[in-house]
Amino acid sequence: VWLVSQEAVPIEFEIDQKKELIYAKIDRKKRILGTYFLRALGYETRESIIGLFYSTTDIKLTNDQSTRDLLANRVLAKPVWVGEGDERRKLYRAGERLHPHYVDDLLHSHVESITVIDEKGDSSLHSDIILNCFEREEAKFVKEPGKDEPSKDDALMQVYSVLNPGEMMSVDQADKDFNSMFFTSRRYDLGRVGRYKLNKKFDYPTPVEEHILTKEDIVNTMRYFIQVYIGEANVDDIDHLGNRRVRSVGELLANQLKTAFSRMERIAKERMSLKETDTIKPQDLIS
Repeated sequence: VWLVSQEAVPIEFEIDQKKELIYAKIDRKKRILGTYFLRALGYETRESIIGLFYSTTDIKLTNDQSTRDLLANRVLAKPVWVGEGDERRKLYRAGERLHPHYVDDLLHSHVESITVIDEKGDSSLHSDIILNCFEREEAKFVKEPGKDEPSKDDALMQVYSVLNPGEMMSVDQADKDFNSMFFTSRRYDLGRVGRYKLNKKFDYPTPVEEHILTKEDIVNTMRYFIQVYIGEANVDDIDHLGNRRVRSVGELLANQLKTAFSRMERIAKERMSLKETDTIKPQDLIS
């Protein structure tokens, strides 16, 4: 599935059917694990990513067989913390699947309630693809003291190692470039028709008015793609006339002018870097 706009860097999502992992490809470059891409967008914890795709439910813990049966093989939606003050520590992370001995540890640590994924909920994603991505991250991420999952900074550097291999870049600059790549009208303008189509496809409660891409658009695209993969949503027919439109002469002309001005800007910047600033004239930059 693709997210493409005029004069924009295309985003492609694909699913590894053998391992059941979702990947993002930016500008047709090497694949980036879907959860790394989400972390680079600002969803930098397992808990926040789970909240994007799954509904959750709270379960009170009691030492009886019915509770043990209820918790068997469920997945934590939020981390479990124990202790107080300086002794406070994370017992289990969000995204971890509960095994029988985990329940014993929770009861022994006097945990009163936990939040788990409601896998059968109507608004929940009925697939483990996102959870599989967490396991894939675990295999590649090098843990450090006090850090048990990749941060936004780690994800940004991972993305830029794919987009610009071998180039050194600060985290702040990588974050700035990443946002300007997708979330500015100059680089990713969906137009009125594109915004209308996304609003209709994802059925937003309050229709989004701005024509630029949003983080919610990307998340919903990933969610819809996974639903298509598991057979809960239909693939759009690209040849259907309802998915096509006639572009006006004004729009075509505007696109050509945008391309021409972009080329003029690039040439002017190149000439400014080559000439002396004291003697430079406007006619030297534009010809």
